[in-house]
Formats: sequence, structure tokens, C-alpha cells
Amino acid sequence: MRKSKETNVQVSLRLDGKGKADIGTGLPFLDHMLELVAVHGLLDLTLKAKGDLDVDQHHTVEDVGLTLGRAVDSALGSREGIARYASITIPMDECLVNVAIDLGGRPYFAYDLKPATRTVGGFDTTLYPHFLESLAQTGRLTLHVTQVRGGNAHHLLEASAKGLGRVIRAAASTDPRRRGVPSSTGWLPFGLHASRSRTPAASTPSRSSAPPFWRRTRSGASTACSSPAASCSCSAQGSRRST
Repeated sequence: MRKSKETNVQVSLRLDGKGKADIGTGLPFLDHMLELVAVHGLLDLTLKAKGDLDVDQHHTVEDVGLTLGRAVDSALGSREGIARYASITIPMDECLVNVAIDLGGRPYFAYDLKPATRTVGGFDTTLYPHFLESLAQTGRLTLHVTQVRGGNAHHLLEASAKGLGRVIRAAASTDPRRRGVPSSTGWLPFGLHASRSRTPAASTPSRSSAPPFWRRTRSGASTACSSPAASCSCSAQGSRRST
């Protein structure tokens, strides 16, 4: 859950699921994108959000990304035995999008989709990269979303959402041959000693102290929480398998 004066977001995520989705953010197009991630990633995802949509969509979109990223990080646990990397190119009619991911614990985001229209189904598409950026930051993952061929804005974003689900599924899958974490160093940032079923730590860096990581916005990169560490109550539940 992430609760502030602006939003209240609750997320439950199961990586080894069946593609079940129960989504409600107050933004139907964002709901559609999140459902595509779950269905194509075979993730069981329940996500409910209430935000100050009368002010703007920004707070809700950002906090949904932050909380979902936390759930992914929680579900991955120590990241031992996972494939770590995945990439896929997804067609959606005339559009073609490549999505690549690294679950190695290093947050970074690169994006060059160019939707033909700013608004799709009442959703501000300029906020879509911010959703993905927030997900990458708290999920401690590297995410590249690349436009190979453009076209209809809905098709373009839909292809990227389907691709995101697919690469999360592939990169998070485990290989019985893998002993320990998938790194030649034998170590992944912050994840080596975490248990697979852990809940993310409550304390997180403030927005002002977050390291920049997105090539297009090297200042002001978002983090999981803007509260002081002592008062932060952010959490998100994620699990590898059903319990």
C-alpha cells in the first residue's frame, strides 16, 4: 500500500500466476494497460488506486508505478536463480515495439515511443513513460522501451504493455541450473541477502536525494517515497507462488 494526501494505492502481485487481473485506478486506459501486463505476463495482479484525479492524473499514475515496482521487487526476493534478462519485439497491427529488461538491481529507464496523439481514451500519454520510470526505480530494474515502427497511439502503448508483461515473466523465471544470483560477481545490488518472500524495507531515499537514472530526465528522477525514512509507511505485497 502507498497512502498519501494525494493517493491511496494497494497492490498484490504473484509472479507465478495465471494472468488474473483485478484493476481499478479510476483511469480506464491505465487499467487496460495493467491488465495486459498481467495477462501476457501470467501475473496475478490486484491493484486498487484512489487519487486526486480532479487535480490531475499525474499523482495517481506515478504512485501506481511506484507501488507496483515495490511489489515486483518484493516478489523477486533475493533474485537467486532467475534468468535476469529478457527482450521481446511485439507487433500490434501496424506498430512494432521492443521491450528489454534487466532484473539485476540497477534502476534505469530509456524510452522513445512517440504516440501520434497526446490523449488516448481520456489518458494523458505523456504520463505513460513516467509510470514506467517509477516502476523501474522501485522495482530496481533496467527497462528499455523502443519504438521500431509507429502508428495508432493506442496500438503503440498496447504493444509496449504486452511486451512488459512478457519480459517480466521471462526474466523472473527460474533456472534449476543456476546456483545463486545471475551475476559473475556473485552479487546483485541490495538483493543478495534478501529472502524470496521478503517485504520491501520501509525506509527509502527522498525524491531530492534519488540518483538520476533516466537518460531523458537526468534531474528529478522519482523514488519510492517522499516521506522521511522514520515516517515512511510504503509497502507492497509480492510473492513468487501462491500461498
